[in-house]
Amino acid sequence: MIEEILAVVLEENLVENPMQWWMDTGATRHICSNRDAFSTYTPVTDKRKLFMGNNVSSEVLGVVNMVLKMTSGKELTLKEVMHVPEIRRNLISGPLVLG
Repeated sequence: MIEEILAVVLEENLVENPMQWWMDTGATRHICSNRDAFSTYTPVTDKRKLFMGNNVSSEVLGVVNMVLKMTSGKELTLKEVMHVPEIRRNLISGPLVLG
């Protein structure tokens, strides 16, 4: 089994937008909950779990590369984005983007 670790800051009373992305400097991977956000999809064949800062784990269902289109017209390519339906926020890993 492959294990990933993720730290998330909890926030209350937010209106959820399934296409909104948050930059997380503590995230070790890019994470997306919305299956519809992926133009292509590769299900994982091994048992992958994502472990979050609140001691909860969730199953990773797929891993894909994707392109986010910014309001400025620019594009951001994210590699190996994990599909985790149970995550509350789509996360961009700050360390992976800033490298």
